[in-house]
Amino acid sequence: MKFVLCAVGGFGALLSASWYVQIRSYRQLNTGKFKALHELETKLAYPFYKREWDLLDKGKRMSRYWKLTVVETFLPAIFLVLFIILIVYSMSQ
Repeated sequence: MKFVLCAVGGFGALLSASWYVQIRSYRQLNTGKFKALHELETKLAYPFYKREWDLLDKGKRMSRYWKLTVVETFLPAIFLVLFIILIVYSMSQ
């Protein structure tokens, strides 16, 4: 039983870490896409994305806007902590 708990905890910790890395990767990809869109907007009559970002105070105030990737990274971090607790518990048995 001790081995099973430790294995589940280890697998869960690895899964949580890879989930976090994937979210960061999507954040970086979206940053690049929006830079390209903002460059394209300079040629348009109305800069939709720039205006939206300005209305949200560029994400500086959480009362106006929580960046989705920031919110999303909490969940794998919470699971990582829980899986580490499971590993520690299984080792103490």
